[in-house]
Amino acid sequence: MVRILGLILLVACLLIFGRPGPLLASGINGEYTGTVIINNNVCGSRYPVQIQLSVKGDNVSGNISSEGLKCAKYHTGDIEGWISPYGEFQNIKIKQKHPQGRTYGSYKITGTLKSATLVSINKHWNPPAKFKFIKIKVGSASVEQKSQEETPNNTETENAVAWVADSSNCGRSRQKLKNIIVRANGDFALTMYNTNGSWEGAVEGNFKTGDARSTRVTNAGKLRRIWTKAIDKGWKIKLFWGWPGGWQCEVPFTLTSVSKSQHGLSEDSADAQEPSEEEQEAERQRLAEEAEIRREKEEAKRRLAEEEERERLAEEAEIRGEKEEAKRRLTAQQEIIIHEARQVIPNVEAFAKTAPKGIDFLRLLELYHNAKPILEELWSDKLRDDYLALRKFVLNDPEYMAFEEARRAKEAEAEAEKQRLAEEARKQRIAGLQAEVGSSVAFLENFVVENFSSPHAVEAMSLLGSLKDIQPLQSEEILQQGLSDFAAFVDKTTAPAKEEPAAEPAPEAADMVAAEEVKPKKKKKKERKKKKKKKKKKKSGGFGLDSLTGGGDDGVSLVDQQSEVVDTLTSALSHLNEAQAIMAEALGLKEEAVLTDEVAEKLDSGDLSGESDMEYAVSKTVEMQEAINEKMNEGIKLDAESKAVFATSLPPYGIGSLEMVLTGKEAVEAATSIAKTKDFTILAKIGTLIYIVEQAPDLISLFTDATSSILRFSEENDIDTEELEAVEDEMGD
Repeated sequence: MVRILGLILLVACLLIFGRPGPLLASGINGEYTGTVIINNNVCGSRYPVQIQLSVKGDNVSGNISSEGLKCAKYHTGDIEGWISPYGEFQNIKIKQKHPQGRTYGSYKITGTLKSATLVSINKHWNPPAKFKFIKIKVGSASVEQKSQEETPNNTETENAVAWVADSSNCGRSRQKLKNIIVRANGDFALTMYNTNGSWEGAVEGNFKTGDARSTRVTNAGKLRRIWTKAIDKGWKIKLFWGWPGGWQCEVPFTLTSVSKSQHGLSEDSADAQEPSEEEQEAERQRLAEEAEIRREKEEAKRRLAEEEERERLAEEAEIRGEKEEAKRRLTAQQEIIIHEARQVIPNVEAFAKTAPKGIDFLRLLELYHNAKPILEELWSDKLRDDYLALRKFVLNDPEYMAFEEARRAKEAEAEAEKQRLAEEARKQRIAGLQAEVGSSVAFLENFVVENFSSPHAVEAMSLLGSLKDIQPLQSEEILQQGLSDFAAFVDKTTAPAKEEPAAEPAPEAADMVAAEEVKPKKKKKKERKKKKKKKKKKKSGGFGLDSLTGGGDDGVSLVDQQSEVVDTLTSALSHLNEAQAIMAEALGLKEEAVLTDEVAEKLDSGDLSGESDMEYAVSKTVEMQEAINEKMNEGIKLDAESKAVFATSLPPYGIGSLEMVLTGKEAVEAATSIAKTKDFTILAKIGTLIYIVEQAPDLISLFTDATSSILRFSEENDIDTEELEAVEDEMGD
C-alpha cells in the first residue's frame, strides 16, 4: 500500500513540476561544436555547416548556420531539445529561419554526441550527413550525485560468479532481474523483465558514477535515470523508466553477490548453465527485433532509391520535353519565316524593278541575293539572319512601304472583283437551276392533268409540291437534288412494265425508241451538213448568208431539233461575243469587255446543252448588247483609231445577229411540235429548247433593233455599212 501511494505521489510531482532531469550526468554538461559536410545535389557542391550546442542537465540548446554559402538558407536556425545522461539526443529539433530551410533544409539531429546525424526534409537535395561533436568548454555539474563513491565492502565482487536480486513491482506487474554482471570498477549490465513475459529491457552503465542507459527495450519505453547506493556485498538501486504520454515507473532492487558454493553452482557448472526458457524467449525477441530493424532500414533504403530513380526519370523527361519544345518552336519559327519570305522577297524584286530613287540600291541588291536561297527551302542560322536583315532594311524605307501599300490595295481590289464575279456566276447558276425547276413544275402539272387516273399521279403531286417549295431557294445543292428527283420520276414513269414483256409498246414509248435509233444517223447527217456549210461559206464570201438559209427535216425528232437549235444559237452567240468585245473596246466599255471574256470561256468549252448554261450565255450576251446600245445612243463621236476598231466588229456582228434571228424563228416553229407531243420523256429532255422558244421573241426584237442602231451609229461616224445593210434586209425577209 505504501509503495502504491509512493507511485501516486511521484506521478503528481511529475505533473506539477515537469519531467525530472537525469540525476547522474557528470561529464556531459558543457559547450560543443560540430561541423557537418553537406553534399547538396542541387547546389552541385559540398559545403560545411557549423553547429553549436550547449548542454545543461538534460536540456540542449544551440544554433546551426551556413551564412555566406551558396545554399546557406537551407541550414540556418535555432536548436532545442534534451539529451540523456549518456549523450543520446532526445527530440533535438531545428527551427529554420528561412522558407527554403523549412521546405527543403535540416529539421532534426539524431544519434549521440560522439556519432550524430543531421537529417533534412528533402533527402534528395540534402542527404543525411553524419558528424561528431567536440567539447570546447566544460560546464558545472547540475546533476545530483546520489551514488556513494566508495567501493562496496565486499572483496569478492570482482570474482563473484553470480549476483542475485529480489523482485519488485512496476504498477501491478511483477519485475525481476536477470543476466546480472557487476565488476569491481562499478560497470554493470542487467536485464529487467516482466514475470508474465510481456516486456523486458536491458540496461548497462556504472553503479559508482550513476551512469545508466537502456540498450534494448521491447516497446517504446526508455530508462530515464538510475539511483544507486553501495551496501555490504551489494548494491541498492532504483530504475526510473518512462514511456510516451508521460507515464513513468520507479522500480527498486537489491543486488547481492554470492559465491559459487552459496549459489549452488560450481565454476564449471556455472559456465555451462543452459539459459532459462525466459532468457531464450528474450533472445528470440531480440533477434526478431534486430531483423525487423534491418528490414525497415532496407525498405527505407529501397524506397529512397525508388524515389531517387523516379526523380531522375522525371528530370530526364523534363529535359527531353524542354528540348522537344525548343525544337518545335524552332521549326515553327522556320515555317513562319519561310512562308513570309515567299511573299516578301518577290515583292522586293518587283519594288527594285520600279527603280526606286531614295534607297541604297547596292545594299538592297546585296541583301536580296543573300536571302533569296531561302525560297528553295534551304535553312541555316545565317540564311535566317540574312532574310531578317533584308526585311528590316526594306520595312524601314518609306518608298518601299508606299509601294507595298499600293500593291496591297491593288490585290484587295482584284480579290473583291474576283469575289463579285464569282458571286454573279453563282447567281446565274442559281437562276438557271430555278428555271429548270420551273420547267419541271410545268411538266408535272401537265402530267397530273393528262394522267389523272394513273397511279403515278399522287407521287407527281408530292414531287410537284416539293419542287415548288425549293424553286425560290438560293442553294445549288438543293435545286440539283430536286432536279435529280424529277429525272428519277420521269425514268420510272416511262420505263416498260416487266410483267408484260410481250405487249406492244405505247405510242409515246415507240416514238422515244425510234428517236433513239435515229440519233446516230441524224448525228452523221448533221456533221455532213456542217461540212457543207463551211464549204459554202468559203465560196460565198461576205457574211456567209447562204449558210444560214434552208429548212428543217420534218422527220427530225424534237431532241435532234433541240441539238440543231443549240448548235446554231451557240454559233450566233460566239460571233456576237466576238463583235461585242471589239465594240466595247472601241466605245471604252472596260467592264463589259471583261464580261465578254467570261462568256467566251463558256462558249469555248463547247457545252451549252444544259438549260442553265444556255441561259447564262444568252443573258450575258443580251446584257452586253444593251450596254452597247445605251452607249451608242449617247451620240458619242469616235476618233480615227476607234472607227477603225469599230469597223472590224461589223462582219462578226452581221453573222451573229442573223444567226440569232433565224434561230429564234426556228425555235418559234418548233413550239408547235412541242405543244403536240405527249411523250413525257421527250419533254423532260428538251428543257433547253423550251427555254429558247420562250426567249425567241425577245431575242428577235432585241437584235433587229440593235442592228438598226448599229447602222445608224456607223453612218454617223462615217463607217462603211454596206454588208451589214444586207444582213438587215435578210432579217426582214
